[in-house]
Amino acid sequence: MKIDPPFEETSQSNLLDKIQYAVAGFLNLFFMRQYALVIWDLIYTFAVSVIFTYALRSQWESWVAQLCFIVLMFFALNLYGAFVIMPRLIPAITRIFYGPPIFGKLGGMNKRAFYAALRLSDGVTYEFKPVDAERVKNFTKLDAELSEELIKQKYWALAQTGDQPLDEAAFEANWSEIWNNKIRKVGTKGVKHATITYGELMDNNVMGMSESLKITAMTTLIASTAKIFQMVIVLLTFNYLQTQGEILTVVRAGLFGGILLSALWFSFFARRIADMTFIDNADFLPPDMREKYGAKIRAAVQDEEVNPIRASSIKIENGYISTARDYFAILLTSQAILNTCTLILIVGVTVVIGLIFQPNFASTLDWYRHMLVGLLAIPIVLLLGYYLTFFSLLNSRAFVAAAVVGVIAFFLPYFISFALTGRVDVTQASNLTSLVTAIGASLITAFQSRVKKALEG
Repeated sequence: MKIDPPFEETSQSNLLDKIQYAVAGFLNLFFMRQYALVIWDLIYTFAVSVIFTYALRSQWESWVAQLCFIVLMFFALNLYGAFVIMPRLIPAITRIFYGPPIFGKLGGMNKRAFYAALRLSDGVTYEFKPVDAERVKNFTKLDAELSEELIKQKYWALAQTGDQPLDEAAFEANWSEIWNNKIRKVGTKGVKHATITYGELMDNNVMGMSESLKITAMTTLIASTAKIFQMVIVLLTFNYLQTQGEILTVVRAGLFGGILLSALWFSFFARRIADMTFIDNADFLPPDMREKYGAKIRAAVQDEEVNPIRASSIKIENGYISTARDYFAILLTSQAILNTCTLILIVGVTVVIGLIFQPNFASTLDWYRHMLVGLLAIPIVLLLGYYLTFFSLLNSRAFVAAAVVGVIAFFLPYFISFALTGRVDVTQASNLTSLVTAIGASLITAFQSRVKKALEG
């Protein structure tokens, strides 16, 4: 597969590039900036505080007591996030799903992320204009020197903590052995080659480890948007419980949302493939390294900001997209498990409080049982939408992919609804809504198939 990033050959491809640019800009502005993440977290915790305490609060006559309970739950959730989720649960889940640091005590990326970055780097070959190629080559060389120096400093610190600290000569000899025969030889199965090692990547693949930056960006995007998706489905489940509507509406919205989110993620990732970004990490370096490399890093970053670099041509191997799909599926699963378990914990705490302090609370337990079913269904429909999107993209042509997704989007909610409730709503209004959902899913898939076709050149 070959990409010509500017997509200037036709007006159709030019329009596609503009749409992708707009989508990437929107997602970056509203879901990846630090202030946006904080705002969404506050909205999320407030929404779930209101929703999950509703059945308990509805038995209280005092609106002051209800408001105080919401505020108390809101602050409790934020404290739980700050002192339990961030410092304890996320590192634990990261280690479970992604493994320990690739270089052990010397640090580095988590194993799964590192291997994914290696495979993705092996699956893409960049071509630049001569002037840009030289700039990228120089920055890549600088980045490789930084990586080695940072790991070397960590090894030096570890070498001085033992019973017999190494002298400088012994340290240099040991380090040369570790760097050349261990760290550089860490590798995995490649996309283009049978195997790909860290050393081969640094030697042969210009800007190869830029894939790690794409992984980091996609991790932030998926984590934030998946949480918002979950909040929306919780709101719809709440509306279903209050109005005694049809669960089919919630399932349909969940599946469509999963397809839409997957399409946005794919569009963003496809746009990021051709973008070259230099990161100013000088402020995070140790003082001696900051003094040695800081000016060079800032000069390269400022030059890239004034004269942006974008590959003139990119060749992508067939396994590139499927490698990205598999890695981000793990990310999506771990994020869904974390979010769902947190919400189940909130429900459990609310139920315990109600059973202890509210005499008639047992009559509302059915409400919470239905809410729990909805919470457990959220990650399922999200992953269904995710895999459905990528399955259609990787195994069908544009028209066939759109048709397949449309048919599945029409019928699958009925099956899920029947599995959850034992009945199916087949009224004319419901069928019409399902048809609209199927058409929307087909249009989204058609757009994504066009993006994929542009990648294939």
